[in-house]
Amino acid sequence: MRMVLICVALLASASAFAQCPSCVADPACTSADGFPTVCPTALPPATAGEEYTEFLTFYLPATVVDPGSGITATLLSVTITSVTGVPFGMSVVLSDPDGTYTPSTGQTSGCATLCGTPLLAGLQEIVISVSATGTAFGQQQTVSDSFVYPFEVLPGSTAAGTCT
Repeated sequence: MRMVLICVALLASASAFAQCPSCVADPACTSADGFPTVCPTALPPATAGEEYTEFLTFYLPATVVDPGSGITATLLSVTITSVTGVPFGMSVVLSDPDGTYTPSTGQTSGCATLCGTPLLAGLQEIVISVSATGTAFGQQQTVSDSFVYPFEVLPGSTAAGTCT
């Protein structure tokens, strides 16, 4: 059992040092309602023990209109404060190292790379937490929110790695 734990730790640490390729935001990522969104809405599943790389694009419009009241707000900044629930053996790398995007200055999109070799099969819930600052009627307000992004890791046909 101890040897298995050591092997898992070695595999996890090896993949933690693997670098994800840089992403490029997909210009086709928009939303019909004009609100921020993430594309694609669902990622293709990964397979345990197999290398995986996918890209996510964040659409962050400079202004949003509340459909109920018609009030327009300017989105000053959106900061990704944390990404949790990423499967063991994988990592997420944001296009902006500090995770801050400023739609009000024209930065209306960003992206992230999810990559690595997942070690365990199962349905994961990647949670993306953000802090958004906007203005309406000359008043500035910061709101925090979290979004659950389901991600499935399918069982592999062989073990993720072999230690002897």
